[in-house]
Amino acid sequence: GGGAGGVVVLAGPSLDVGNGLVVASGAGGGKGSESCTSDFTKGGSGGQGRVRLAGNQISGTTTPAPDTKTTFQQGSMGVLHVGAVDLQNADLAERYPVEVEGLRPGDVVCLGADGGLVPAVPGGDTPIGVVSTAPALVLGGGDAAEGLPVAFVGRVPVRLCGARAAIRPGQFLRVAGRGCAAPEGTGPAVGRALGRLEAPRDGDTVMMLVLPMTGCQ
Repeated sequence: GGGAGGVVVLAGPSLDVGNGLVVASGAGGGKGSESCTSDFTKGGSGGQGRVRLAGNQISGTTTPAPDTKTTFQQGSMGVLHVGAVDLQNADLAERYPVEVEGLRPGDVVCLGADGGLVPAVPGGDTPIGVVSTAPALVLGGGDAAEGLPVAFVGRVPVRLCGARAAIRPGQFLRVAGRGCAAPEGTGPAVGRALGRLEAPRDGDTVMMLVLPMTGCQ
C-alpha cells in the first residue's frame, strides 16, 4: 500500500515557500511479485497530506494547496498529538511559586504555609521533589509562568550535604539539611542515587532517581 500523507506546518512573519518545493504526500507502494496477477503488481498511491502556513505575508505554492485559515500565534496554547517523544533530559517537572527566595537547582523542597516552595528540612514536611536543573518536560508553564520547576518523576541532580562516606548507585538519599540530602539523612527519602561520588562535599550534586513523595517513607 501507499504511505500516509505528511503534515507540514510553517509559521513566521513572512514566508516564501517557493513554487512546488513544499510537498506533503505519501510515497506510492512498491511493485508486487511478478508471480502475482496484474492486479497486485503495482502498489497503492500515497496518501494526501496537509500543509499549514501562518504568516503576515505568504508567497509561493505547495502540494496540496496550503491551509492559511488556521492561525498560529506566538505563545498560544494548543494541543499536540504525537506518537512518541525521545527527550535528551530525563525528568518531568511541575512549576510552583516560590515562598522562600534563594532556592537553586538541586534543592530538595516542600510546600510552605502559603503553598509556595520552601527548602525541606529534617523533621519537616514531606518533600514534593527537587528543583530541576534542566527539565525534559515542564507542566504548568506558559509564556508568563513564574516560579521554579520541581522534578517529581525521573532523574535529576540533587544537592548533597552531611555525607560522611562515598555515594554509591542505589543508595537511598534522605533529607539531611536545609534543602539537601545524603544517605545519612534522617528525613524522608527523596530518591535513590544513580551516580558515584567518592568524596562528596557539601554543595556537590549527584544524579538521583526521584521517588514518589507520598509521606509514607
